Amino acid sequence: MTFATTIHDTMMQQLLIVDDNQKFLAVLQEFLSEYDGINIARATSSGHEALEWAADNPPDLVIVDLWMPDMGGLELTRQVKSRWPEIPVIVLTLFDSERHRQAAFDAGANAFVAKSRMDSDLLPAIRQLLGEPQ
Repeated sequence: MTFATTIHDTMMQQLLIVDDNQKFLAVLQEFLSEYDGINIARATSSGHEALEWAADNPPDLVIVDLWMPDMGGLELTRQVKSRWPEIPVIVLTLFDSERHRQAAFDAGANAFVAKSRMDSDLLPAIRQLLGEPQ
């Protein structure tokens, strides 16, 4: 089963978030909703669904989990960067090791944030990649 939420606001930066953990998707949406200028345009647990949606609604930024059952975050990152090289991708994962970090960057990720450091590191990464003041 796929969890998806669509919210529309054309004045805000549109984010696509992809994580197979529905509870974490809800936490991430709540966390990001507190910041001006950021809108979760789509939240889904499926990499395939994310690509289908992005084809018609290119987001300003994608946040993706590393390990997902239908399409892993590395493959999703490669696909996004192949189709839309201008869209920044942040890998947000539990797996905080140099090996995972390097794999994310090798796949084309623009930033890597450990979920354990989400509170301090995610918003600055988003703002930097969107070219907004920190």
